[in-house]
Amino acid sequence: MSEKENSSNPGDGEGRKGLSKEAWVAISTITAALITGIVTLIIHLAPQKPASTTTVTAAPAASASGVTQAPAGITADSIAGKWSGKATDNTGQEFEITLDVR
Repeated sequence: MSEKENSSNPGDGEGRKGLSKEAWVAISTITAALITGIVTLIIHLAPQKPASTTTVTAAPAASASGVTQAPAGITADSIAGKWSGKATDNTGQEFEITLDVR
């Protein structure tokens, strides 16, 4: 038997070095997904730092004369309406919020 045998499989040749492009793409994709998952878990599971204490003051009501027109083609029709509800700041103090979108 000769030292070198002819093979019909191109993958058995001596010219092949390392992984194919497809394998590196798969490895890169899996690595990126793992990093993204780990960062997401860390962000959601890590204890939150207490926010600095700030005081909430009521803003004066805006006057209707200060309303500016939106550029043509841009409207808020899909979210137009009036909403109100209670909110809580980081100290636990509740306050009323009212939103009027026209």
